[in-house]
Amino acid sequence: MSFIRVYARDRGPRSAESFGSGVTRSPTEQWPVTRLGLTRCQRGRDAAYDIALPLGTVTALIEDEPTQNARTFLRTFVAEGLLHEHVLGLLPGSLVEQLPASVAADTRSAVSPSTSDSSSATNLRIAWRYAGKERSARSQRPSKPRLDLSLCANPQEILRSSASLRLLNSLDGALDFASSRSAPQCRRLAIQSLHQWILSSVAANTSNEELFNHLWRYLHYLRNACRKSMAVTLVTLSRECCMIPSLLHILDSVIDVNTFRGRGVSELGFGAFDGLIHVVKMPHVATSLRPLHPLVVDDGASSASTTDLLVFRRTRRELVIEPAHEAPESSIPGSGPTRARQKLEDAQDTQGPSLASSALTTDW
Repeated sequence: MSFIRVYARDRGPRSAESFGSGVTRSPTEQWPVTRLGLTRCQRGRDAAYDIALPLGTVTALIEDEPTQNARTFLRTFVAEGLLHEHVLGLLPGSLVEQLPASVAADTRSAVSPSTSDSSSATNLRIAWRYAGKERSARSQRPSKPRLDLSLCANPQEILRSSASLRLLNSLDGALDFASSRSAPQCRRLAIQSLHQWILSSVAANTSNEELFNHLWRYLHYLRNACRKSMAVTLVTLSRECCMIPSLLHILDSVIDVNTFRGRGVSELGFGAFDGLIHVVKMPHVATSLRPLHPLVVDDGASSASTTDLLVFRRTRRELVIEPAHEAPESSIPGSGPTRARQKLEDAQDTQGPSLASSALTTDW
């Protein structure tokens, strides 16, 4: 389906401001995008690394076995929608029982100003005028609630306070939700393990080829529904499904959350992190022929920039996201910068078949 034909009747797509909170313009293309919600980094607290999701697209997260970090990203996507009061659809509905709770942006702000000022002046030996400037600059930064993975939000309270939350129990219900345009806010649809839902809806003796055909057909209908309603859909799929060229073609964007079967990325020379976040396929929008890079970084500049590769480490409370930097050759014997990149390419080749060039384009 042509995206341009659909919106020619409405005189172009809606502006980002008309979708409410949590929707901005893409840093590279003039198209409304929302964020997944990965805003925590360890170094450089002013920088936030995240995944930009264009409205009207279907993005797949490749499930990492056996760690299942992709499902944590999916729950973060839902929790971010709750913070911005977006219209949410969850398949299965039990996802509401595992959402991380939001807490204060900085717990250190609870310390009294006199105590923090005296400690900083004593320990750091900073002149009072510089300490005052530092404190005033910090107070001007917008405080945003963060998600605590160690705390689960009360599902009954969420259902009672959120009138825009839909708990879905079938694939047809997800299609109806994606195609509805009743609310002006941004619409987020989260589907966990879509391939398992397709498998449960077909006969037991269905071959793999027929199963993939059913999955392709459903993704085609889902993508067309998102085109019309400007909904953003995030699904988790198995690595086997995402590496099939026909399924990769129908998906708008594919993000790999790769933990290399739970071994981490220290052997690749990227440090003591749990896994990599890299783009298998970038989405295209109707306003440009260039792909929209989904990995973005906000570092306090006037406009956000992009990055090629992210690493993550899950702690008890949060996901630590940083850009991937190859470790020095002296710190990891036998894995210098050039060899680390070569190891990454070799590891990707062993996890999936080679992809045809036609699979990396999207028919809008």
